[in-house]
Amino acid sequence: MLKSKLKYLEREEIDIDKWDDIIKKSLQSRIYAYSWYLDAMTDHKWSALIIDDYVSVFPILVKKILSIPYVTHPYLCQQLGLFTTDPGYMDQHSNIVIKYLKSNFLKTETTINSHFKVGKNINFRSNHVLGLDPKYTDIFKNYNRNTRRNINKANEGELILSNSKDVPSFIEFMKTHDETDVVRRIEKNILALVETSFDKGNGTLIIAEDKLGIHSTAFYIMDEHRIYFLLCASDEIGKERKAMFFIIDEIIRRYAGQKFIFDFTGSNMENIARRNAGFGADTEIYYHLNLRWPFF
Repeated sequence: MLKSKLKYLEREEIDIDKWDDIIKKSLQSRIYAYSWYLDAMTDHKWSALIIDDYVSVFPILVKKILSIPYVTHPYLCQQLGLFTTDPGYMDQHSNIVIKYLKSNFLKTETTINSHFKVGKNINFRSNHVLGLDPKYTDIFKNYNRNTRRNINKANEGELILSNSKDVPSFIEFMKTHDETDVVRRIEKNILALVETSFDKGNGTLIIAEDKLGIHSTAFYIMDEHRIYFLLCASDEIGKERKAMFFIIDEIIRRYAGQKFIFDFTGSNMENIARRNAGFGADTEIYYHLNLRWPFF
């Protein structure tokens, strides 16, 4: 096998057509790695490791501590890592990437897809996914008793579900009911992501409301293979009425019987994992790559 060559390219140096083509065709394809998605979540500041002529690619976000560069992870980009169309390259190109990262950055902390070569600097993370190929009634049969009860409770609460195009109101609701304050810190990135997805026709805002107003909201985005449940929030009434169960069930109902995977985009949090499992979701493993100097 010929020795592969790696190049580090800034965003403006990347051939975007070639980039998006390899992401679309790759074995590990995820919406997080498309150029427009990374642009939205990094203010166009991402860069990449390119192996040969876009045979394999590895997106990164570089920041600095006292002028010393390090690699960190963009928000709402659960699985990045190495993307390639040839599984025969995974081991070799994973090793090339690790060597470069260790040689050029103080540290690297990023989450990567499950196809990456597993090594000693990798920790396991859990995602949850649900195949939507079966018809809705068959998927519903696999909901557990608690999930069905919560959906019924939401129905009894006279909540109405509908799509929305009101992005500013969505972000304000998210900020108000986000206990982590992350939404406030990345507000402009979320705005860019949602608006770009609307332009592309692959993003949807869904709200649960009654005569008193909105009580829960969620944003999901789609590619050719997956529906990504990216952002959601509820007020106290929404939580009490189990509105998020209602919303997730509605999205599943919309796309049941089609060749999509519903990607819950999490979670390692026990209560969220329990909720996802209640819909019949399976666990999908991905990784957290943690390289810190000194490297051993």
